[in-house]
Amino acid sequence: MKRITSLILAIIFLVSSNVAIYGVETDQSADRSGFVEQYISKMQTIEKLRIQTEAARNENNTIVKEIKLLTNDLNRTSIEGKIDQIKVIHQTNKDLLAQAKTYGSQRTVLREQWQNAIKNRSTEEITATKNKITEYTKKVEEIRTEIKKNNESISPLIIEVKAYRDANKAQIEQLKPLFVQTSTIQKKIANEIIAKDKLWQDFSAYVKEKNYDQAIIIMDSVISAKQAILADIQEKNLILYEILTLQKSK
Repeated sequence: MKRITSLILAIIFLVSSNVAIYGVETDQSADRSGFVEQYISKMQTIEKLRIQTEAARNENNTIVKEIKLLTNDLNRTSIEGKIDQIKVIHQTNKDLLAQAKTYGSQRTVLREQWQNAIKNRSTEEITATKNKITEYTKKVEEIRTEIKKNNESISPLIIEVKAYRDANKAQIEQLKPLFVQTSTIQKKIANEIIAKDKLWQDFSAYVKEKNYDQAIIIMDSVISAKQAILADIQEKNLILYEILTLQKSK
């Protein structure tokens, strides 16, 4: 508001002092006096719209931050912990399978030695290899049992993680059209801002030409453009609130 007020005071001062506004000599004509009066009134309207737009943008930023927080998901830490547990068990089982494979290979070699011992009727070697085969067979069974228990222990975690991912996927599909809407509105707002800035350039040109009637018409267009931008930001906020509500209901 201070910036707008300063600009208005500067115009009033320039008019009363017969100096140049936008490089054009001023006079005390009714047209210029009427222009300044309307300019001040419309700038006050524009300033009110600026304040409302800033408030809407701040609201937008607040909603977006909350959406991002929920997108990161308060439950994700818990789920990621469960995923880590699953990964640890999977790695443990992988290591156990490697051990079982080693025992299995050693058992195959021992069986060949046992068969040779039988052929050679080496009682001592038969007993030693037989005992070793039994030992390795037992180790393999123990590993299989351990792997089975490990898989059973993470089975509820796997179900929970899958349910979480399915729910996330379903919600993403549900929210996707809403995010598309906000993206479309944002592009529209960006184009409206470009058009509004061009209007201010036209306004300056008309003032320099002392075409005050057209300059006021341009100001009305600026006001309409700002109103459209504000309405679009507010519409975008409503959609963001809908997204937020759906995320919270997850």
